[in-house]
Amino acid sequence: MINANKEFHLQSVEFFSLMEELVKMGCIVKDLEKGLVDFYHRLDDEDVYLCWKLDEKEITAWHRLDTGYEDRKPIAILQRGYEEKLRRLR
Repeated sequence: MINANKEFHLQSVEFFSLMEELVKMGCIVKDLEKGLVDFYHRLDDEDVYLCWKLDEKEITAWHRLDTGYEDRKPIAILQRGYEEKLRRLR
């Protein structure tokens, strides 16, 4: 019983240490069970979230700060906007 309790506490400390590292990197863990993580991003003059889920190979979506996972939009929309801005700068 004591060993199980000790192991539980060691794993808890490791878990919260890892969560702290994620927060320091700018990650916002939205749902542990789904593995859902958001990252702040600047879109023109608006803050938005880039959105990633555990089973995804890369970040492919974003949503506004006042919306959630259900309202995700393809990140390609952001890329097109940046490409247009680059063309105008040239």
